[in-house]
Amino acid sequence: MKYSMRLRTAFVVAFMWLASASIAAAQTVIAIETAHDADFSAIVAHSFSAQQSVRTLGRVAHHADVVPMATLAPDGRALALLNVSNSGEPRRHTDLLLFDIATAQSRVLLTGLQQVPAAFSADNREVFVVRSEAMPPPSDEETRHGRLEDERLTVLAVDARSGRVREVNSDIAYMLHPIGVAHSSELIAIRASWGGGSIVAIDTRSGRTRTLVRSSMDAFRDASLSTDGLSVVALRRDARSNDVVRVRIEDSVVETIATNVSSDAAPIAVGASSSLLTSAHTDVRMIGPGSVFTLWSNGNARWLHAIAATNDARLIVLESIGSASRETLVLQTQTGACAPLSVPSNVVVHVAGIAGALP
Repeated sequence: MKYSMRLRTAFVVAFMWLASASIAAAQTVIAIETAHDADFSAIVAHSFSAQQSVRTLGRVAHHADVVPMATLAPDGRALALLNVSNSGEPRRHTDLLLFDIATAQSRVLLTGLQQVPAAFSADNREVFVVRSEAMPPPSDEETRHGRLEDERLTVLAVDARSGRVREVNSDIAYMLHPIGVAHSSELIAIRASWGGGSIVAIDTRSGRTRTLVRSSMDAFRDASLSTDGLSVVALRRDARSNDVVRVRIEDSVVETIATNVSSDAAPIAVGASSSLLTSAHTDVRMIGPGSVFTLWSNGNARWLHAIAATNDARLIVLESIGSASRETLVLQTQTGACAPLSVPSNVVVHVAGIAGALP
């Protein structure tokens, strides 16, 4: 009886939270859509309001084996595309393209980058990217103990209008994977090195770097910045457990919000203090302060993954793999409707972000 009351209370809290959240007249999923082995991708807008609509905004040519990485600007007006040309490879020969959604025009801002996600500044004026240079390989002894090849990784800030470039900082590590820019104006990134994994905050003016949370393992994946930019949610793996943690950026206080989850769980921060998480590869759950509730369940899925959501969780994009199909689904939590995006069967979808009505 007590469990039933707690569950009922969680659902009431969930309903009130969703009902009180504001929503724009339309929400638009911006996606990069690529047919198998194609050497170009379409940039497509899927809009959801009273009626659903699909519009191709443009397309981008690229290496047939490497799909562009795309990040939507905070104001929803532009995409930063990290694109590998036909003559290049991802570690050294990636171009930064800025795609204007209103005009469908793109221009190259910088070349010779590493293909990791770009991050926009909060005011949309700068794009943060990473340049990679090879370092001497590890010794035979280090290789036997599992050491990989280090990279000299330089964070660059690129002015979105002029293309002017300034160096933010330089590091030696295996990987530096930007997540976004926090309320403090620091660039938040996942860092992996021989010494282990960490989530770091990089001051975008001084280059000073703070470690928010670390592990002796290469242990962090799929981190997500909260809407208010004050915390980051991440999956932390270690030898004992896979846990979802929330780290406060101001003072590095760590809160464990879910334990013993799947090793490929990918939490998404929603609003200021809630998170989306797929459970048992079939359920989509909302973890909020003092409550956990299921938003949607698909018993037919072998693998279900939340990949994007609006700030109020009214619209959630999911990837679902079943016995016969792989689909990108859109769940509208206000109505409970869940349907696949309208794409050809041989197309792979990569979501760049969710915007309001298109400009």
